Amino acid sequence: MGSAYIVGTFDTKGDELRYVAGLVRATGVAVRTVDLSTTGESADDVDVPAAEVAAWHPDGAGAVFTGDRGSAVAAMTEA
Repeated sequence: MGSAYIVGTFDTKGDELRYVAGLVRATGVAVRTVDLSTTGESADDVDVPAAEVAAWHPDGAGAVFTGDRGSAVAAMTEA
């Protein structure tokens, strides 16, 4: 069977995302969780932390974790 990515902002929607991940796992599908939080903090139980995603931004993680929600969300989208 295939695999699925559960992707979202684990800092604000972590409970919901973990719930969905559990439902998908229960069907036998392998799951990888990816945190797109823009606060610079990441949950300990995700497979791909926000800092790892942000590092893919062309200008680096500093371009994502600016403290300004609007620019951070736009930059994380680009990352």
